[in-house]
Amino acid sequence: MIIQKCYICCFGILLSLSVLGQDDNKIILENAQKEYEKGNYERSLDYLKSISDFELTDDYLEVKRRWLLAENYIELSRPEEKILNNLDSILLIDPLFSKEKYNLEISSRMESRLFTIDVYPNWVLSLHASRDLMIPVINKEPYICAECVESDNYSFSEMGSDFNINLAYFFKNRNGIEAGIGYATANYSRTIKSISSIDEYSVQYNERLQFIDLPVRYIIAFNKWNIRVGANYKYLIQSNAKVYHTGAEIQQVYSLDDLQKIRNRNLAYLGFGIERKIYPAKDKSLWYLSLSLNAQMGLNSFISKENRLSDIDFISDTYYTDDVIKMAMIGLGLRFNYNANYKIH
Repeated sequence: MIIQKCYICCFGILLSLSVLGQDDNKIILENAQKEYEKGNYERSLDYLKSISDFELTDDYLEVKRRWLLAENYIELSRPEEKILNNLDSILLIDPLFSKEKYNLEISSRMESRLFTIDVYPNWVLSLHASRDLMIPVINKEPYICAECVESDNYSFSEMGSDFNINLAYFFKNRNGIEAGIGYATANYSRTIKSISSIDEYSVQYNERLQFIDLPVRYIIAFNKWNIRVGANYKYLIQSNAKVYHTGAEIQQVYSLDDLQKIRNRNLAYLGFGIERKIYPAKDKSLWYLSLSLNAQMGLNSFISKENRLSDIDFISDTYYTDDVIKMAMIGLGLRFNYNANYKIH
């Protein structure tokens, strides 16, 4: 019990000494600024050097100390390396440093040096959501009852959505690479009508597909714009469909819970996108929004002909009819970007 009380007392004493030390450093910093304003630059440096680097626990005070060091070195025409080292330290503490943020009167000579230091985000985390219009590229007429169907009687519509979380790494030239993981959906409807005088019918086919989406992109960055080129791989996790068959004497609905066995549903796309960055304020910010326009072209077909034709009983029973279809996509998206880390060059 006595030992515990001793530990508590010692901790309290050390904490008090730390607080007193910080108060002393504030006074020293104030004296250094007064000497600087009077033009006593050497005297100001003596005060500033009595405080060790990063001894100040308050980032604001450490930035102010580094600013005074740089200003004094400029006035005394000291080596450029000493000036730039302190400016680098300011930007390491706060990559979004600005004179307005810290209420500092920065000399034009120091400001011109600050502009020579390149500060850029090298790790960016983003959340992206888009709404997509899917455009079919039909390579062949339907395999089943091809003689009964005209292209004029074939209609197709599809909408999809994408939700991704991405991590991008940017190089010194501001371009970067990005990879992510997400969830994608595709909802589409196709209607086929026969022109046979013997058996007139129509088949409406509605389906919802759900994918795990794996995008990889190269980013070409500009001041307010980004261009993305890359590829997406979509891995099917679930499919649900209904076939509405309407004929002269029959109206039937078939629910299809899993079409994986007759369709090649894991899809690959090549894509291109352009986005406009929107910053929350004129000053630098850790985050920003961007509006994107994306276009993608499917590399493989929705349908695997061999698998599809292997279940002819299923096709006959449900009037399931299909084409060799590749998908093109145009989408509008919104992206939230967070600059997780910066580099100084």
